[in-house]
Amino acid sequence: MLSTKKIIHLVIALNLFQVLQAQELNTNINQYLNEYIKCNDFSGAILISKKGNIIYEDSFGYANKELQVKNTLNTKFNLASVSKQFTAVAIMQLIQDEKLKLDQTIDTFFPKIPKSNLITIKMLLNHSSGLQIDFDELYLKYADIDSTNVFKTIEEKTLLFPPGESIAYSNIGYFLLAKIVEKISGLEFEDFLKKRIFKYADMNHSGVCNNDSIIKNLASYYYKSEDGFKKNPFINWKYNIGHDGIYSTIEDLYSWNNTLFKSEKILLNDFKNLMIGTYNDQNFGFGYVINPFYSHNEKFIGHDGMFFGSITSYNYFPEKDIFIVVLSNNQSPSYLLAYALSAIMLGKDVKTPYKHNKIELDFISIKKYEGSYGKIKFFEENGVLYYQNSNIRLVPESKTKFFRESDPNITYKFVTDKYGVVKKVIISKYGVEEIINK
Repeated sequence: MLSTKKIIHLVIALNLFQVLQAQELNTNINQYLNEYIKCNDFSGAILISKKGNIIYEDSFGYANKELQVKNTLNTKFNLASVSKQFTAVAIMQLIQDEKLKLDQTIDTFFPKIPKSNLITIKMLLNHSSGLQIDFDELYLKYADIDSTNVFKTIEEKTLLFPPGESIAYSNIGYFLLAKIVEKISGLEFEDFLKKRIFKYADMNHSGVCNNDSIIKNLASYYYKSEDGFKKNPFINWKYNIGHDGIYSTIEDLYSWNNTLFKSEKILLNDFKNLMIGTYNDQNFGFGYVINPFYSHNEKFIGHDGMFFGSITSYNYFPEKDIFIVVLSNNQSPSYLLAYALSAIMLGKDVKTPYKHNKIELDFISIKKYEGSYGKIKFFEENGVLYYQNSNIRLVPESKTKFFRESDPNITYKFVTDKYGVVKKVIISKYGVEEIINK
């Protein structure tokens, strides 16, 4: 049996190991991000934690380019579709309160929506309702659109398939869920979130966007064009809720993740398990994506978002207790950056980002890389190599290596045998490599 002295020494050694491990992770992350920032126009904020301790957090770029106001740890970002998890939790709270049921149809709330007598709450949550993805024809309208206009637009849209018979991602579905929260609770959606979620998760810097309020420290949004960055257009926030519309900070999201998954302050475990314990063949749980192909073969709960310059990524590995959030306000691919950072946190080898330079290759040198590699294909057209389709153009940086024209951080290195026959391709996504044989 261990003596008290030996136990103390063991605890000290274990704590020291954890400190050293955290320091090493921080060093690796810093090295990666320092090089990434040199090569890319990232603007946003990043937080990474492990076992309840923040390993890394920092901000980059500008919250407002016009006024040269920099992003900080306190900058508030629109979460885009990362907002959906809050809507799902709000619905589950009403189910927990026995005010709603998963198998309840929505005709009680929206009788004029096609097949509403067959669409259930669960179908809205897991994107199996058949509702179309968006009402994007309304997103940018300056007019004071009221609920009548919005619901008329939804009611006129035909279903993509009979309810429950397939899967199609639907922002409209989550807009309807937010409206159901309002109808049942008698509160505006933001007021419900403040009362039932933000308060208990200590999310003191979070809220719901609207057209009128001045929100301190809220980032502006920019999108990329051929002429450089441009400011995003006006967005009518009156009905861009449920699927979108929540703003928050990286530290508020860290607090949210800890509160939701490590306590029952917001939702009892049985109801959380319903959200994340069941998912369909497109990996949709309720408000989350569960164990997708990019999860590094780990248990994963998360969601990404993209909306007019705002690109966000929320990633939680519950068995490792690793949390990564990347929020961007200039259309930076946060989800791919989070993919690389999660690989580093999981101890995988991740290549350092670098500047990619184009070289010229002749037709014959390019043509030899054509063909199928597993489930993917490359083809040559007019002296250019393409990946999968003519929208993904590849640019040579060496005789054997190409990068995507649209995103140089994704590369393809072809490997030949001693006879010059192409045998495989090494695909690198932000430094995370995958080998696929021909």
